[in-house]
Amino acid sequence: MGTDVEKWFKEEGAKVLKKVGIKENHIILDFGCGAGTYSLPAAKIVGKKEQVFALDKSKSKLDELIRKAKSAGLDNIKTVEASGKLIIPLEDRFFDVVLLYDILHFLERALASFLSFR
Repeated sequence: MGTDVEKWFKEEGAKVLKKVGIKENHIILDFGCGAGTYSLPAAKIVGKKEQVFALDKSKSKLDELIRKAKSAGLDNIKTVEASGKLIIPLEDRFFDVVLLYDILHFLERALASFLSFR
């Protein structure tokens, strides 16, 4: 069947994301997307008419995500490079689902930054 990563991208990822409520025609924000572990399966689910906004502060991870998306024939992922500061470079928009997977390790820094901002 291949590696666990291949299995995740080919079948398991979509199953998990469907269980959490992602559906066709949803608009998704994958906050802290990295190289696309959740963005890629989400893009398959939402279909070509909608987009997955993949936000991360690492340009190299976003570039890797775009390479993977092109390889998988997905053109509905829009990458957004964040600065790591409290201001997120997104226009006001509505998201059906915001994915916050695998970002808990950033919460301590974010909270400290927020408290010093106030």
